[in-house]
Amino acid sequence: MGRRAKNEVAERDARSQTDVVKTLSVSEGRKRLGHWLKKAVQGEDIAFAFEGKVVALRPVEIYSEDYALREYGVTRGQLDQFVRKAKAELALDRKQRRLKPFTGRLGSASRKAAVFSGTRAS
Repeated sequence: MGRRAKNEVAERDARSQTDVVKTLSVSEGRKRLGHWLKKAVQGEDIAFAFEGKVVALRPVEIYSEDYALREYGVTRGQLDQFVRKAKAELALDRKQRRLKPFTGRLGSASRKAAVFSGTRAS
């Protein structure tokens, strides 16, 4: 069975579930993806018919316990060591008054950065 035929079968099967799940083709979903993502986050059942299967959109919790390991390959011990070092460096910088509060204005900072990098700031 070709890809198009599989998609048609999946869409037909999905249409029989429309009272439970809002099922879209990929092209339908692409047009208003932000809208459908928002609906899924709000708890509505949204799905796509894709290659003969129905694929649901669901919010997923990211657990901080293993996030650093999964995303960056950093162990809990390495992460704790980094946090301790970063806090110590910040404390030293505060003590030596090397930190400046962020005022929300980037004008002078971006001009200085542009001069430093050899580009022009707007």
